Formats: sequence, C-alpha cells, structure tokens
Amino acid sequence: MTKEEFFTRYTFNRDTDRLGAGSFGTVFRAYDTVLDRWVALKISPAAGDSMRLSREVELVKGLPEHPNVAGYEDCFTFAESTGDVDVAVLRYYPEGSLADILARGNLSANDAREVLSQILEGVRFLHSHGVIHRDLKPGNILMARRPDGHLVAKITDFGISKTDGSADDTVTTAATVSYASPEQLSGAPVGKEADIWSFGVIAYRVVTGKLPFTSDGLDPNSMQGRARVIEKITSGHLPSGLAALPQPWQRVISGCLVVDPARRRVNESELLAVISSAPAETHAPKVSLSSLSPQVEMPDTDGTLIQPKPAPPAPSEGSAVNGWLVALIVVAVILIGFWVFMLLRGDESAPLVPMETSGDPTENVIPWPEAVTLDEPEPDVVTIDTVCETNYAPADTVAVESVTVAPPPPIHEAETDTVGSASYFD
Repeated sequence: MTKEEFFTRYTFNRDTDRLGAGSFGTVFRAYDTVLDRWVALKISPAAGDSMRLSREVELVKGLPEHPNVAGYEDCFTFAESTGDVDVAVLRYYPEGSLADILARGNLSANDAREVLSQILEGVRFLHSHGVIHRDLKPGNILMARRPDGHLVAKITDFGISKTDGSADDTVTTAATVSYASPEQLSGAPVGKEADIWSFGVIAYRVVTGKLPFTSDGLDPNSMQGRARVIEKITSGHLPSGLAALPQPWQRVISGCLVVDPARRRVNESELLAVISSAPAETHAPKVSLSSLSPQVEMPDTDGTLIQPKPAPPAPSEGSAVNGWLVALIVVAVILIGFWVFMLLRGDESAPLVPMETSGDPTENVIPWPEAVTLDEPEPDVVTIDTVCETNYAPADTVAVESVTVAPPPPIHEAETDTVGSASYFD
C-alpha cells in the first residue's frame, strides 16, 4: 500500500484526533473508510533498528492473542523528506488508558481488583513468552469496556521491551522514572523483576490514588525532581501510606517494592492469589481532581481507604402501612369537608338570611330572576313586602323590606326550568 493509498483509507485530523504522544511516536484516532470503523494509528520516525516501531509490531504479532495484551493489526513504512516513518494500525479504545480512567476518578473496589488482576495476567503471559516490557505504567495500559460495564486492561507500547536472554539494553532515560525499577535507574541488568516493581507502583497508584515516590513539590520533569524521586526509589523505604491499606494490598505492594531484584517476589500466580482475597466491600479512596495540576490529590493524607456512606435504611412494612393510613385519613377529611360544604351551601336560590314563612310554601316562593343582557330593556319590577320562614332555621322572624325581583317568565304547561334547587311549576 502506498502512502497516498494509506492516508486515503485512514483519515484523521492531526490537531483534533491526537490521542497522545510518547518518546517514540504519536497516536491518532483515525477513521477506516474501507471497513467503516475507528482505529488508532501510531506514527513513529524510524530510528535505530532496536527502537523502531516496526520491531515492536513484529514482537507483539509473534505472540499468541491474549485478552490483556493489545495487539497490532499491521505496520507500514513510508519515506519522508526527513527519513522513513513507521505507521502501525491498532484497535481504537474509546475509554482511553488506565491513566485516563484514574484522571476521571477513583475505581471501585471490585474494578480495582479486576483491573490489577488483569494487568498481572498480562504480565504473566508476556513473561511466559520471554518478553520483558520494561515500561509498565497506567499510560501504557489501554482500557476496553464490555457490554456489562466491566473494564478490561490491555498492555500496550512495547517500544523498549526486550526478550529474555537478549543483550541488555536498559534504555534508562526512556522509562518513566516514577514507575521504573531501581535496577533500571542504576543501569544494572534488567530482567522480569523490573516489571514486578512497576506493577507494585501501579497497584499503589490504583488503590490509594497517589504515587508511592514523589518529588516533594519539585517539578517531576526537572533534574532536581527526577533526582528526588530516584533517591526515594533506591532508598529501600516503603511509602508511609502503605501501612494504612488492608492487609492483602500491603502484602502485594510490599512484595513488589523490594529494591534488591533477587529478593523481589516474581511469582505472578502467588500475587494473583493474594489479590483475589482483597475485600470486596472496601472501596478505593475518593479522588479529588484538579484541572490545574496533573498530580491527583487525595482528601486523606495518610492513605486510609475511604469507606462508602451507608445506604439509607429501606422503609419497614409498618411504615408503609402507616403511610397508607395517613393517605386514607386525608382523603376522608377531604370528602367530609366537601359534603359539609355542599350541605351548608344548600340551594343557591335560597336567601342568605333565614326567613320565616307563612306556613304555605307556595305563597312565599320567590322566583329566580331570568338573566338579562345589557342591550335588552330593563324589566318591570315588582315590590313586595313579606315575611318568610325556612323549615331548617330557628323560628325567628326577620322582616324583609322592599325586596325587588323581576317578574317570573311565562309558565307553559308541563314545562319546568330548574336553577340550582329552585323550580318553576305550573
């Protein structure tokens, strides 16, 4: 495939699709226009033979597939005016790396245990095939997410990896200092034990949210900052926060962070067994993120794991019954109030003040006036003087003077007109 054909098939924007960069290349998200999918492209200048991306791809492609090792699909070399460039194609992982996951917040206890176990499974697989990674860190662990939501760790970036028994090439300056083993930093021969040390640093970072060896406020990328970190790594002193962790994590991390590689625990199976005994109810500490600093800070300074807040108690059966009882009482009060209101409201046509009647209800009925509109002539009025009595009020006599009402409408046989409770009868 020519360069023109390659970059016609894989399209990306160098500014907006840049995923990250390392010592040996830059990674971009690209769209495969042939298979209609997203992929990742790693582009690296072709340096020496031992540092070429094409060599890394060949090393990984020579291994059997493993769920915790990220593989490469292919690698191409193109000529540029500045020299040859290697371009590798690999799967795109939307979740990013473990470093991206940790930057967004803490992992739950189960996620921490699963992810660390998966990383260790990947390391055991690489070591069983004679591969020493030599640059394990959260940024070199890609994260996939299954449909059920579980995270899957996949080790990647084998730029400075070597096979066991090959000529030693420590590449001390290429490894990330905070995760590098003491033997790498001192220039001593490097074996599988270096990956075990790096795993211990990763485990401490995942469980506590902090790095075990820091630069004490100095710029970690400066010469002084790097020297301070190296001094702590090679001192043999374990981080102070380790003693506050649950025992399973203390055993794992303290077994990995041993300065002498000959005394360092290298049995991955034993480490996996210890990790599996980590308590599920213990959660990783809550991480307070700061957009102004790449260093993740913790609210607790002694490394103590923060326990989750207890869930509110579920309502008891008695409380549910009480709730229904209260609801029924409220409904009953509303219905009784409505009934009393209607009783007191009575006939809308009845006078507001009880009046004594003469005893014959037909003689004292005051017809309800018929509605009139503004454009009709004002109806004649009839003035009557009478005394009314209701049959539900005290027999007090109330005089009503000059009650003015409109004359009733003409009454036709067998016709009734009802307004409220007052009726007109022939």
